[in-house]
This record gives sequence, structure tokens and C-alpha cells, in this order.
Amino acid sequence: MGALFDLAARLGAPWLPWAALAVVGGGCAAALTALRRTGHLNHAAAVPVPAAV
Repeated sequence: MGALFDLAARLGAPWLPWAALAVVGGGCAAALTALRRTGHLNHAAAVPVPAAV
């Protein structure tokens, strides 16, 4: 990511790193949406089950 900031400074395009971050964020959101719709993102697995005493 630092290299992208350097490239943006050389090109005079300060918006470039932020546009790249927005694209990556959109891709992550799309991937999470796809995982949720296909059932591969299971909320029950994230909830810890209490141990039997």
C-alpha cells in the first residue's frame, strides 16, 4: 500500500490510493455478501458454546 502512495505522489494523483482502498473494500463487501447468500458464512459457528459442567 505504501508503494501506491509513493506512485500517487509521483503521478500527482492523491486520490489514487483512496480509490484503490475503495475498490478493495467493495470487493470485500461483495465477497461477504456472496458467502452469506451461499450459506458459507455461518453465524452459529461464531457463537461459543458453553462447556458442560
